[in-house]
Amino acid sequence: MARIVKMTDAEFWEALDGFTSPRQVFDAQGQAHADIDFRLVELIDGVVAPAIGDWERSQRWWHQMDFYGDGIRSLIFAAADFQPGFVPALQRLLVGEHADFCILCQVMPSLDARNGSRIGSIAIRSNGLLISYRLSSS
Repeated sequence: MARIVKMTDAEFWEALDGFTSPRQVFDAQGQAHADIDFRLVELIDGVVAPAIGDWERSQRWWHQMDFYGDGIRSLIFAAADFQPGFVPALQRLLVGEHADFCILCQVMPSLDARNGSRIGSIAIRSNGLLISYRLSSS
C-alpha cells in the first residue's frame, strides 16, 4: 500500500525535496530524459484534458511546460475544476520509465490567483502521496 503523508502547507514544501527522486536518477537517463519527460506530459494531458479541457488558454488548469530535468511535472488547478479522481489516475501513470517521476498538483481558488493563496498541494509518486493538510481537510 502506498504511503500517504498529510501536512501543513509549509511542511509540505519542506518535505517535497526528500519525497522526490534524487536528481541523479534523471541525470543517468542522459539525453533520453527529455523524451521520457515529454511522454509523461502527453499521458498527463490524456488524463486531465478529457475531463476539463486542454490546459492552453484555459482558466481551469495549467501544465508547467518548463523543463528542469528534475523529474517533477507541475500542474495548477482552479479549485472548482480539480477532481479527486485525478490523483489515482495520475498515480497509475507513474510506472515503467516514469516510475521515479513526481506529479505536483497545486489547487488555487482560480488560475488568476496563482501567486496568491494556495488551497493546497498534492505530490504524487508511484509509491505515495504528500498532501497539504488544508487541502485534505476541505
